[in-house]
Amino acid sequence: MSAMLAWMRFALVGALGLGLVGCGDDDTTPVDGGQDSGVDAGASDGGSETDAGEDAAAADAGDDAGPTDAGTDAGFDSGLMSCAIATIPFTGPIPAMTIDETDDFDPPDDDSCPFALATGPDRVYALVAGQGAGTYEVTADPTMDEFDLMLYVLDACDATTCLAGTRLNGPGVAESVQLEMTADQIVYVVIDTMAESGPGAFVLSARKL
Repeated sequence: MSAMLAWMRFALVGALGLGLVGCGDDDTTPVDGGQDSGVDAGASDGGSETDAGEDAAAADAGDDAGPTDAGTDAGFDSGLMSCAIATIPFTGPIPAMTIDETDDFDPPDDDSCPFALATGPDRVYALVAGQGAGTYEVTADPTMDEFDLMLYVLDACDATTCLAGTRLNGPGVAESVQLEMTADQIVYVVIDTMAESGPGAFVLSARKL
């Protein structure tokens, strides 16, 4: 009787062991396959979408940045004479300087121009009578106390006479001229440096009186 009970226990334990081994094999295989399939598919799809989004964003950024030229005055007409670096707006003063500029202009030797034996670095701006015929005023106001500037107006870059000009005031004091202009007339305003002062900074403005 004891031998029979022992044999039955052995048979029962063996059967249970075989059952557990079978269950372990069935559970392991689909779990591994499911994880591999899901991870691979997700990484592949997600990576493609991310890369495409980044590429599109970069392309858009390049397109947006391309047409913009920060170095160009928005009101500047490239058809003006090449001596002018910008137009003078009527919306308010613009900051500028003759520092680090070259000495390209001297006032023409004519009674219509302010007299100077020598001048320093200069800048040239176009003034367009876009507000119709009438009297226009141009003012250059130094922002450095020691800066002494000269202002004269030409009808062309290579003009031999001045339409207006002044150098009456001393260092740190604004210079201003007025001139009659026809509608849409273009003139060239030269801000020149008095040689004895050295270059400096200023604000430039124009208005119709």
